[in-house]
Amino acid sequence: MLKRSIAIAIVFCGVAISLTIAILVHIRETGWSELVLETAQSADSSSYVPVLAPPQIPCPAGPTGVFYGVVGHVAQGGVYTARSYTAQVSQLRDLGITLYAQDLDDKATAEHVAQLARVAAAQCVGVLPLVITPEVQANLNEATAYDQGHKLGVDAATALKGLVSYYQVGNEFENDVIHEGESGDYPTQYDNAKYLKARGAIRGMIAGIKQVQPSAKIVLSPLSWLHYGFSDMLKDGTQPDGTRDSTKVVEWDVTAWHWYSEMSPNRNSQPPQPDVLKQVLTHLSQRYQKPIWFTEFGVRPDYSGGDPGAYLVGQDGLAGFVEDAKKYGIQNVTIYQLYDQPDEKYGLIYGDGEKPKPRFEQVKRFIEAHPMP
Repeated sequence: MLKRSIAIAIVFCGVAISLTIAILVHIRETGWSELVLETAQSADSSSYVPVLAPPQIPCPAGPTGVFYGVVGHVAQGGVYTARSYTAQVSQLRDLGITLYAQDLDDKATAEHVAQLARVAAAQCVGVLPLVITPEVQANLNEATAYDQGHKLGVDAATALKGLVSYYQVGNEFENDVIHEGESGDYPTQYDNAKYLKARGAIRGMIAGIKQVQPSAKIVLSPLSWLHYGFSDMLKDGTQPDGTRDSTKVVEWDVTAWHWYSEMSPNRNSQPPQPDVLKQVLTHLSQRYQKPIWFTEFGVRPDYSGGDPGAYLVGQDGLAGFVEDAKKYGIQNVTIYQLYDQPDEKYGLIYGDGEKPKPRFEQVKRFIEAHPMP
């Protein structure tokens, strides 16, 4: 019996030594972070969380995170032109917001965003450029859309290199591609020719940005609702008709999404509606295994669910995103938007650019009570 026990012990020791050697070799060849990542995935692939440090921006007082953001439109004029960049950034600082998202669609608007970024940096606020090729579907085909996107990517990065690290490429391109009435979670629910143009524009913007700023991080064109059938195709190099081309696979660093009040479940309905956002978050985190940024989150002007500010900071809003941040790898939630515009009453501040709405104070208090990395 003793001899048998000794033999068994020797076998187990041999297995343990072999396993230890294999792990050490793996660490030496791939690095400790890769081992941690693989271990996290193998332990439970259904609860994957990207093993990446939250992004930060430099600041005289020390690096600061960018979890809370807000959208502005300095390239579109109106109140965003009437109010100085310094005044706008000061309002963000008052809110506790550290990321200011700004759209651009040509060389001139890229220069406007660059000017803002210089002002924002002095007050520890980062700028996220939303690089959006206009009228993508007016292109002849994927090749011409690629060329259009490439030029804009070069123009954007030329103006913003050294000022920003992240670029969002595109904005809800899938809405022009999806067949009417479809949910958007399956590739076959999209128009093939239109999809190719959208893909061309996205690929072109990425290539143009990387040509000028190779270290740039790419935030994929944000989609919304259940439209991840579109991003699934980008990841796989496929298209609605089933064709696959490995040379057209799109690579990105951050998965972006948009979410508005009508997409949240009606908790008073009988039976209660399913929480579709959790379905989306599960798909995004498991399928792409990248950090998630909500680069537009807001409450519709016709919201009928009570206090709009309460929605923004409630369980369907910021409170829920904060609670789920670690589980799904959420690194940013950007509210739409800072000011009311004549045809868009989404603002935290009225259209004069000065008077805050009640929701301004609600968001401010929430951020103060829930600091995030």
